[in-house]
Amino acid sequence: MSILDTESLWFSAASEFQDSHEGALPLPTVEQRVAKRMGPPEEINVEQLLQSSLLETLLHIGTSKASYMSCWHLNSYESVAMWDLYSSEGKGIAIQSTVQDFKHSIEDRPVKSGSETEEYDNPQELIELGKVEYIDYAEDQIPHGNLTAPLFHKRKSFSHEREFRAVYSKVGDVAELLDREEPQLDMFEDFPAGEPVSINIDQLIEKVYIAPDSPDWFESAVRAVIREFDFDFETQRSSLERDPIF
Repeated sequence: MSILDTESLWFSAASEFQDSHEGALPLPTVEQRVAKRMGPPEEINVEQLLQSSLLETLLHIGTSKASYMSCWHLNSYESVAMWDLYSSEGKGIAIQSTVQDFKHSIEDRPVKSGSETEEYDNPQELIELGKVEYIDYAEDQIPHGNLTAPLFHKRKSFSHEREFRAVYSKVGDVAELLDREEPQLDMFEDFPAGEPVSINIDQLIEKVYIAPDSPDWFESAVRAVIREFDFDFETQRSSLERDPIF
């Protein structure tokens, strides 16, 4: 109902997600980062090395606190696993859209997908779209130096999610804070836990699916809410309810 009422999507901070590894780096990427700083033993300034390592670690932590995401499941079919995870006792809905419709539904901010290289006046307003890549965090690397790259990677244990993400990041605010204040682990606590992003509902929503085994009253309530907000997109019960044929 919130989506219809506010005509916006809620983007949650990466640090608010249940997976504590959101925004984290794989071990080989961290090892590569450390190796680049190391020189001949006689030239190593331990204090300077520790300070630069702390700042880079804080930059990644801050990026997780100040990056906001909307996450979707990519599939041509309904997923039993997704229904089980995100609906309770048959009380849930799923929105069907396409990547292009999602992109075009965001009308008030620049949107980037794939390998587009266009320059933007305000990078902090830019929403980046992409599929999550599932990797082995003990063996694989991700691009070093791209602060949003960790947000498009997850551990292989989550591959069932087949996730597509929309992400925007206030990295400039994080860098400014690091320049202005004494570095500390809790310095990013004032960043909000999430923010709404305005969307064109008619452009975004192609169809609404009602969870398997939903009671009739729930289906009626969903249809009534859609009518109340004067939308007319297609609504149907989950195809998982179809009778078996023997």
